[in-house]
Amino acid sequence: MESTAGRKMSVEAPSKTFSSGSIRLSACGSDRSSCVDSISIIRLSAQVHDEPGNSMKGLEQMSLELGMESAALNTDIEKSSIGDTWTAKPMLFGRDVVYWLLMVASSAALVLGLSSATLLGRLYFVYGGSRRWLYTWVECTGWPILIPPLLFCYWRYNIKPLSLTPALLLTFFVMGCLTALTNLLYSWGLSYLPVSTNSLLCSSQLAFNAMFSYALVRQRITPYIINSIITITLGTILLAVSSGSDHPPGTTRSQYIIGFIVTIIASALFALTLPLIELIYNRIVGRTSFVRVMEVQIGIQFVASVFSLVGMGVVGDFGAMKAEAMAFETGIAAYVNTLLWSAVGWQLYLLGGVGIVFLASSLLSCSFMTAMIPVLPLLAVVFFHDDFSAEKGLAMVLSIWGFISYLYGSYTDQGQAEIVTQSLDRN
Repeated sequence: MESTAGRKMSVEAPSKTFSSGSIRLSACGSDRSSCVDSISIIRLSAQVHDEPGNSMKGLEQMSLELGMESAALNTDIEKSSIGDTWTAKPMLFGRDVVYWLLMVASSAALVLGLSSATLLGRLYFVYGGSRRWLYTWVECTGWPILIPPLLFCYWRYNIKPLSLTPALLLTFFVMGCLTALTNLLYSWGLSYLPVSTNSLLCSSQLAFNAMFSYALVRQRITPYIINSIITITLGTILLAVSSGSDHPPGTTRSQYIIGFIVTIIASALFALTLPLIELIYNRIVGRTSFVRVMEVQIGIQFVASVFSLVGMGVVGDFGAMKAEAMAFETGIAAYVNTLLWSAVGWQLYLLGGVGIVFLASSLLSCSFMTAMIPVLPLLAVVFFHDDFSAEKGLAMVLSIWGFISYLYGSYTDQGQAEIVTQSLDRN
């Protein structure tokens, strides 16, 4: 009895949980036999403890059950964590290797999507495009590209589609309308502002996201995060003060001010959607697999695209598209390609953003987006010959400072949390 109890204590550290008909392992590593042995020891210990009068018949029955569990484990161990996040996999820096692959893929999609979509969006407005509801629809209509990989995951990993409950449908409707409104305000601002100014203003979403994350998902507000909020806000104020010499050709001062204001509002609304999506994963959908990320993305973007189509019908964009394409400075083919690849870019950007929310948190996702601050203004100078004044340079430095401050604060905060957790585990 003592030997069995001692062996039980030695395998409880990985924190396994299991119930009748299923086995769930979170820290088995790659050693399958050790997982099976752990299950056997725990079950044997529980059997001996709960039924001290059991005979050999009970042990034989238990042996049969363990054999079935071992076979199930050997089958389940082959599944990818794309379909099942609890499956034992090789670890890297304390995380499943597949986790890091998904994180790298999400980050790459975010960076590539944001840079390409922003530049193509400005190109649309610079070369003759003026239909803001049309571009709002472009920003959210790329969701069909997610259907093939989603269907492949259903087939390859034998995953059932997400159940469309009334709560989930209502969530898709509300988030879809909010996304469409955010896209409309963003396209409105992009039509009036240079790319460099627009991207620097969008950095304010990190400050907004910190506040919304504190209110909705109880994210801690540390002195480093407060410092990042202050420095990013100062950068935004600096851009506002120096806006007199930053008007693109054909843009009036009143239009520039409108673009400035709606871009900040769009940044605030987008910052609000990230913690709301985090709540959806935590309370409605669950963090069960990356497939759920694609399903949530498709649901929200489908509603947003329908909402945008209604807006296009109201303002008459359907009838104006042909004339706009004919008048586009670089031709009809360039017009179509600009809108098409803008749609693909925005979808990659959004998928990467919500993917990072799923894998980590809304604040980390927003910080990745803010990390693009130095890139977009430089790309705008190269492709659109935007004026890059000293004020913009200082605003960029303040934004980068705020980003680094937030990132360092999050790193130290996470380190302190791990120390507390380890201390509690030892006790």
